[in-house]
Amino acid sequence: MDRLKRKGFYIKKDKFNNSLILNLFVPDFIEYITENKGPDQWLKLRIYERNQVDPKGFTHNIEPIKQKETTQN
Repeated sequence: MDRLKRKGFYIKKDKFNNSLILNLFVPDFIEYITENKGPDQWLKLRIYERNQVDPKGFTHNIEPIKQKETTQN
């Protein structure tokens, strides 16, 4: 699976309550979801913890999960 190569998607773990903060650059996000959505208009994303924290403090990455096309009879 290809790792996300675009800029405009950044995820950090919040220091205070362990939640995740997702920062999106909206034009990139719209293009990204449009390019990766399935034929049924769904997009499944995997959010995973990075092996090393980015120099800017980003702790997680995001990537699409390719779904198999299904045919209904």
